[in-house]
Amino acid sequence: MKRTSRKPFKISDSLQRHLNAYALAASAAAVGMLASTQPAEAEIIYTHANRVVPPCRPHQQPCFRLDLNHDNIADFRMVWFANSAKSGQGSNGSSFLAMRPAKYKPKNEIWGTISTSWDKRQFPVAAALSSGVSIGPNSVKFQPGNSGMMGWDAVGGSCSCGGGWGKWGGARDKYLGLKFLIKGNVHYGWARLSTSSQEVKLTGYAYETIPNKAIITGKTQGPDVITLEPGSLGALAAGASRLHGQK
Repeated sequence: MKRTSRKPFKISDSLQRHLNAYALAASAAAVGMLASTQPAEAEIIYTHANRVVPPCRPHQQPCFRLDLNHDNIADFRMVWFANSAKSGQGSNGSSFLAMRPAKYKPKNEIWGTISTSWDKRQFPVAAALSSGVSIGPNSVKFQPGNSGMMGWDAVGGSCSCGGGWGKWGGARDKYLGLKFLIKGNVHYGWARLSTSSQEVKLTGYAYETIPNKAIITGKTQGPDVITLEPGSLGALAAGASRLHGQK
């Protein structure tokens, strides 16, 4: 029987890069993490999210843990309380929201600023950044330790006293600037949230895979972005064309 010779099929360089990016991410998903070394064109890992963070239950801290780079180790933790009550003096209520370094990541930091409380006290809090802000080595406003985001207290009755503090009260699609360590190397990232006195919603987060390289808040598209769906890295199996540069 005469054999028919077949010419090898040559794929384009662009498709090869997409396949390489997919293969790397898919293999990382199999072990439950993304490798810190990414293809040169895939530098930002963005995770789309649509999660309402429930308030902490009594004696529960934190309410939510944020794992920026999907290595199954929390990088930051969120504490969130909200309560209200009615009494003979009227309606009382309070809320408190803070983002903190994870328990075993004390060197992680959050972009900070200064807030003035209703009673004229000043103290450091987490900044509520707009989109398009560069977070990186030149951002000198990072602060270690706890970073309060917002707080509010109200006392009804004849006093009607109370007040709030922080930059996150009623924030819509604002960004936390984050600095964290991967294997001892500094990386930068962000988390996008919307808040009210009764609800906190996380809508996305991202980090730069290259150490000490700045990341832009709100950047979720482009040839240097890989998008993951929330909950599981199994979404990588959908294919490189879906992952690459899609919101």
